[in-house]
Amino acid sequence: MKRTLNATERLTLHLLDCALWGGEPRTDLFDLEQTDWQGIVDLAVRHTVHGLVASQMKRVAETLGDEGLAMGCLQILMQTGRASSLLDEGVARVARALEAGGFGGALLKGQGVARYYREPGLRVCGDIDYYTGARTTEAAQWLVANVEGTTLHRTGNEQKHTGCMLGDVEIELHWRAANSDGTEAGERLLQWTESTLASGDHRTATIGGAEVRVPTAMFDAIYVFHHFFHHFLHEGIALRQVCDWLRCLYVNRDEIDRGELERLLKDFGLLGAWRLFGAMAVRHLGMPSDAFPLYNNKVCARKSDRLLRLLLDSSNFGQTQKTAFESALQSDHWWKHKWQSMSHYTRFYASRAWLFPRQGGHLLLKYYKMGIKGIKRNERA
Repeated sequence: MKRTLNATERLTLHLLDCALWGGEPRTDLFDLEQTDWQGIVDLAVRHTVHGLVASQMKRVAETLGDEGLAMGCLQILMQTGRASSLLDEGVARVARALEAGGFGGALLKGQGVARYYREPGLRVCGDIDYYTGARTTEAAQWLVANVEGTTLHRTGNEQKHTGCMLGDVEIELHWRAANSDGTEAGERLLQWTESTLASGDHRTATIGGAEVRVPTAMFDAIYVFHHFFHHFLHEGIALRQVCDWLRCLYVNRDEIDRGELERLLKDFGLLGAWRLFGAMAVRHLGMPSDAFPLYNNKVCARKSDRLLRLLLDSSNFGQTQKTAFESALQSDHWWKHKWQSMSHYTRFYASRAWLFPRQGGHLLLKYYKMGIKGIKRNERA
């Protein structure tokens, strides 16, 4: 694994830093002929932060006098903003329909956390996640019957959510908001998540012209972190998921009870991971240390550098790496396939275990146990 950042990575992070916190991009760092502009865009797209990065690249291009580059950035901004506006309208339609049907719950992540950004339309958007709890099946049927263009859609994880499609937009109506990792701490986190959402202790946010129920600041802080940490451990994440969390913490920095936050993170076994991601964010993404709750400047710099490297080498939910790995597998021989798979996932989980021994080690052990069972089944066949 390479340790240092290349020029394209450094410049991309600089532009992202400016977009997140409002700094002025340093045009002296860029050279019209030498800078790999396409490389910056490609890296930003892989991490679904191209709206944020393009907003600052456009400023640099205008200062350097490159009209073509500035226009290319403007196209990215217009496409990102248009997609965000359309999704806002979809959220508004779903929220109004659920309100009319008497359903409780709240919007999770997505356009709910987009409002934490300085310019929400620059956040690259995805689908709609809405917690409807025990009435999820009924809520899905209600949407299909009352929102034109809505159809049922299998998500592949029906134990967690029921899926619908509103045109091209995927909607996940959640039975539950999170999955347990099988540990006692994970079970406590799951119970806290469900009880908090079911309590009806929500706020409202104006999205697409509708007043939409959204979770509290404390819930968002923990839930957004747990969600991307779970995906980081299992497959990988994009920088956008980390940016969502950081903007949530920054905007809500005066509302979050730090004593209660520390108590909950300890109870859920997440405090160490929280502080390591925080150290990485402060050192490399420009997060102000005084705005990061429970920041610890004694966290090993080497570990935060390693974490950044793993993040940069990943992509949105690890899709790029997953596709490359699967295409390289030798599927014509069972044992060769098994060996390649074991080598890949051993490296993957071991890299997580080095940073997060409890969670990463648990996954590595779980993977080997499942592998042994698979080998025994093959021998019996």
